[in-house]
Amino acid sequence: MCIKVFARFCSIGILSQGRARTLRGTLRARAVPESVEVPNGATADIIEAWAGKLAYDPGEIMCPLFIIRGECDSFSNDEDAAWLLEATVKAPVKRYAVTPKGTHLLLLEQIRHELYRLINEFLIFRLNPELKI
Repeated sequence: MCIKVFARFCSIGILSQGRARTLRGTLRARAVPESVEVPNGATADIIEAWAGKLAYDPGEIMCPLFIIRGECDSFSNDEDAAWLLEATVKAPVKRYAVTPKGTHLLLLEQIRHELYRLINEFLIFRLNPELKI
């Protein structure tokens, strides 16, 4: 289900040729529940990114972009978000939000419902652009 929703908003080659792909992993559509394999691991990707070797070209992102970070995130900061927003020159819509008291692991925190709310607002706006959020 998530891939179908994502495919509606994203036009870059991540979901090309009928095969869903992540930056470094492959969607295991036959697995129950659906999962993503990341052979090199997220840690390897992070180390390479910090060394300036991104696993993707931000300039090729052509789908709506929403960056959400926690106010207390010790891994990424406002400057990182500003750089990514500037580098995504082909993204038709860009939005940036900071959740108060959140860290890098917003999805696992008690305030995760704020994260869900922000994402829902973004997706609803994408489906109904005439709405003001």
